[in-house]
Amino acid sequence: MLEVALETMYGDIGVTWPDPDGSPHDLLVFFPATNNRVKSYATHRLPEHETVFAMTVHKSQGSEFDEVILLLPPKDYPVLTRELIYTGLTRARHKFSLWTKPSVFRRAIIKKIERTSGLRESLWQQNNKLF
Repeated sequence: MLEVALETMYGDIGVTWPDPDGSPHDLLVFFPATNNRVKSYATHRLPEHETVFAMTVHKSQGSEFDEVILLLPPKDYPVLTRELIYTGLTRARHKFSLWTKPSVFRRAIIKKIERTSGLRESLWQQNNKLF
């Protein structure tokens, strides 16, 4: 059977709902299309994909949404930095909401990313051995 290529691209985000013209068990995935229209495909026709109810800031990089809610944990963690908040904020086109304790937010915005991989030091030591 010849499969027609779907008009979707890597990173497209769709919403799964019951097929309005089928049984409640038939699911379709709806994607935004041009001219304020919507395109839909049966779930079995989609290529490999991930299902999410929410996503991490890191997973959302490269995407934009009309509205974003950034939910931070109730206490401080090393990954909570100003860069993470900036990335979450810039995913929103129109509306951004931040749900967190003020103390967690204050700590995050004064903290910069600290690289801890050790790669720089390892490369520096290797370069010194070469010369």
